Amino acid sequence: MDEADRMFDMGFEPQVRSIANHVRPDRQTLLFSATFRKKVEKLCRDILTDPVRIVVGTLGEANTDITQVAMVMADQQSKWTWLLNNLVQLISSGGVLLFVTRKLDSEQVASNLQIQGHSG
Repeated sequence: MDEADRMFDMGFEPQVRSIANHVRPDRQTLLFSATFRKKVEKLCRDILTDPVRIVVGTLGEANTDITQVAMVMADQQSKWTWLLNNLVQLISSGGVLLFVTRKLDSEQVASNLQIQGHSG
């Protein structure tokens, strides 16, 4: 189940638990999260049989090798212009991770980047 913590934040904990209780008990379940909140950890302990937790890095600490840049833009065109003007520099400095709201948005960004000559 992806984004279970987000569903909890939105008040859907009963529905998440209901879904978990209506799947086959002999299933194999894998849960991945960059931020494993206490409510999600409790859900895991409640619904999983013999859970194993694997932590990469230090539990509860952010990776110090990551630089996060947050920019607030007035509109979509400003975002796109900024991205195109800075993409080569960002890529040369390391990996780039873009967040979008919907799958359709990610497909549009990928298509636009390809049109601009950036291969994926």
